[in-house]
Amino acid sequence: MTNEQKQQFTYRITNANSTEMIVILYDMILCYIREGEQAYDGKDETAGKEAIRKARNCFNELLQSLNLKYEPASSLQRLYFFCIRRLARCEVKH
Repeated sequence: MTNEQKQQFTYRITNANSTEMIVILYDMILCYIREGEQAYDGKDETAGKEAIRKARNCFNELLQSLNLKYEPASSLQRLYFFCIRRLARCEVKH
């Protein structure tokens, strides 16, 4: 993630409510996945693994934010776990 992107995310986070935070986390996940793809394409395995790890951390934050008393939280939980497993597989297989 570039310094400019970090600044934009920091600004958005400081001005966000709880709903907007979820959208920001989704945007961060997409950014980290793109970064990981580019790193792996450029044969920079270390940077690729780091980007994928950060995307998984964002999914973990999303998991923590779920309120399982309400729908569609259980469906989202399964989706987030699936994504975390897929990212872990990508990290291992490059």
